[in-house]
Amino acid sequence: VFPVIAYFVFNKTYINLTQICVTERCSLKCKKCAHACYAVKADNQDFTLEQVKRSADAFFSKVDYVFEFVLIGGEPLLYRQLAEAVEYIGSKYRDKINIFSITTNGTIRPSDRLLSSCKRHDVLFRISNYSKQLPRLEKQYRVLSELFEQNGVRYIVGAQDISWMDYGFEYLERNADEKELINVFDSCDTPCHEIRENRFYFCVMARSVAENLSKNAGHDDYLDFDKLNSPEWKRELLEFVLGYSEKGYLDMCNYCYGAECYKHPVPVAEQL
Repeated sequence: VFPVIAYFVFNKTYINLTQICVTERCSLKCKKCAHACYAVKADNQDFTLEQVKRSADAFFSKVDYVFEFVLIGGEPLLYRQLAEAVEYIGSKYRDKINIFSITTNGTIRPSDRLLSSCKRHDVLFRISNYSKQLPRLEKQYRVLSELFEQNGVRYIVGAQDISWMDYGFEYLERNADEKELINVFDSCDTPCHEIRENRFYFCVMARSVAENLSKNAGHDDYLDFDKLNSPEWKRELLEFVLGYSEKGYLDMCNYCYGAECYKHPVPVAEQL
């Protein structure tokens, strides 16, 4: 609703949620990771700081306001230049962001420099709660909670998840026609968009899983911000965010249960 109102009433561009994946590496090896980060090697190359800056610059060159802007992984605290990324985005674009957040599994202590940057730019830490499957993390969550409170940094420890959903990425292959794929895409309507330099992806999981599992799919399933130059570019961006495109689906919809993933519950954070 808000993206539509922003465009038609105020001639502004508004997006509910966008993420930058700073690293695909993770400190855990979750069997059903929605990004398939278990398949990523420890020496996998992270985004460079220049790529993070380029992503933020490209995004905010076209977007007037975003409700939540997220730095994610993998595990983003493995990213050595996370404090610099927070500082850059916070200093240049914080007035265009309602919630500036980092999503973490809570296994790594943030550096003092990162804590300082997060306090300065009002960054919210969202800590995923995997303590049901990994009880050792309960103590770590308490330690982190104390650390954030001592440093005046906002945080939320998520509810203890009962189950995850299996999206079917590893084994599902629909071989579906266009009509079925469009139905899969429309029923899913994921809010999890991603900016990756000039490329704006409708589904961050589709992009990351395709890369991490080396699937030959979705190479062109993005909106090129560098080519949003026509007089109607704001309308083009709005249509993309609302799920309208020439193709009408993503290649990775062939390998995903989409909205029906709830029919396939799996244990939370079960380790390989």
